[in-house]
Amino acid sequence: MTGNSDKTSPFPDNAAQFKMPEPGLVPFNPDLKGDLNHALVKHSSELVNIVDAGGHIRYAGPSIMKLLGYHPEELVGRRPIEFVHPDDAPTMVETFLALQASPGAVMRMCVRLRHKNGSWRWMDGCGQNLLDDPAVRGIVSSAHDVTEQRMLQETFRESERRFRALVENAVDAVILTDALGRIAYASPTVEQVLKFLPAGESVKTLLSVFHPEDVDSVAAAFDRARSSSTEPVIVEARFRVAGALWKWAHLSLVNRLADGVLAGIVIRVRDNTAEKEMLAQIEQSRRMDAVGRLAGGVAREFNNLLTVIAFYSESLLQSAPPEHLEDLAEIKEAARRAIEATRQLLAFSRQQLLHRTEVTIDVLVQDAFGPFADEMPYDISVTTSLGCGAAAVEADPTMILEVIRALLVNARTAVGARGTIHVDTAIVEIDKDTGMQGVRYGTYTAISISDSGASLSAETRSRLFEPFFHAPGRGPASGIGLSAVYGIVKQSGGELLATSDGATGARFTMLLPVTNPGEISNSRRWQDGFPVPSGEGIPFPPS
Repeated sequence: MTGNSDKTSPFPDNAAQFKMPEPGLVPFNPDLKGDLNHALVKHSSELVNIVDAGGHIRYAGPSIMKLLGYHPEELVGRRPIEFVHPDDAPTMVETFLALQASPGAVMRMCVRLRHKNGSWRWMDGCGQNLLDDPAVRGIVSSAHDVTEQRMLQETFRESERRFRALVENAVDAVILTDALGRIAYASPTVEQVLKFLPAGESVKTLLSVFHPEDVDSVAAAFDRARSSSTEPVIVEARFRVAGALWKWAHLSLVNRLADGVLAGIVIRVRDNTAEKEMLAQIEQSRRMDAVGRLAGGVAREFNNLLTVIAFYSESLLQSAPPEHLEDLAEIKEAARRAIEATRQLLAFSRQQLLHRTEVTIDVLVQDAFGPFADEMPYDISVTTSLGCGAAAVEADPTMILEVIRALLVNARTAVGARGTIHVDTAIVEIDKDTGMQGVRYGTYTAISISDSGASLSAETRSRLFEPFFHAPGRGPASGIGLSAVYGIVKQSGGELLATSDGATGARFTMLLPVTNPGEISNSRRWQDGFPVPSGEGIPFPPS
């Protein structure tokens, strides 16, 4: 706002609105020069001026030259509002009107005034209504330049806003505790992303959120950080998400107790559950490969020996006297079982001869499921939901059929006399956003067999597909074992996953790459370990 145009000034021209007649312009009064007060004003660094009831400047102190670049005579007769920043004009008008209506009142304000060079200066000061004083007849104000202070404050506030935005939007969570471990601050990421502080719960100490088995290691790390002045202390521990669910966290603790602002231990927390699971998968894959190579070598040698035993026992059965037939039959049966065991080892080590052809998964599931469902006891509910349609995979149909039957038998033995089994097939897309560690991106058929039997602990899942390993609480082994199932699926270019989300139940999912993805239009996205249609989950156990 520039110039002295009446249209732009918030002060009205009609002096009657200011409750007293327009006094007219009063020039700078030279008689004031002899006053002690004027001497003080002349040499003051404060901006001093007197404004009459009509809103015009009657007097401007000499310091105006140094503070705003104007000569005092340039301001006499003009309105202060002409020099006020547009954003601060309402404050100026409101304060002036309030002062004008209150004789003797003193009010404070801080506004920006335009320097003669066009820049803006922050001025902080007070005004007092001395309109009734015959020696003054105006509103006297004094102010000092606080531009540098305001700039420093704004710089600090901007820095604080930037830092807060970084902390509140960072993937890592930040926690500040006192020397005793009591949480003084937790960034929003703690609850919003990591779910570190369960909703509705009050966590008073840091240790209360960690797994009982990890409390000692976190406490030791906290003590080391408290006694260290500079070096960060690193520790990994499980933290409670909700109920009985736990995740892994990577914690970096830094001592800032001597910092006058923080005065505590700063802890950066990163959810590294996926990283831990990936490392566990890599380790399991290495172990399984090593066991597979060993099993394959042993199986080949034993298979050669067992073939000879089976051949000669069969030959002897043709010519042996009757009293030896029963013993020879036992030898032949034992050899047959041993050959079956070596066949499973060969399957696990992915050294079986597969006769690959293009097959339709839903057809194989129906072939395996029909006889299986007919044999179920009345108290076991068995349901299916087939969604692969015409999707084809390249695999040995006999071996995949054996895999499906083995997984169904595994579910039945786990359920026992009463429970539920659900078979679901779907076409899924796995990419960089929905993919899993170790699984190639692409289109897959997913065959999932869920049961309400015993759950699978993390330790059990890590060894589930090893040869001769028996999962606790899931019944006796029968048919080809899970190690053979695993080997056949891997040799077919697929993946076999075992998940268990609650206190009971498990789900085995076999993924096989689709050979005709261009013909597929009903694929699902992959989420939480199982394919689900857009926005919907598949019930387990089924309702």
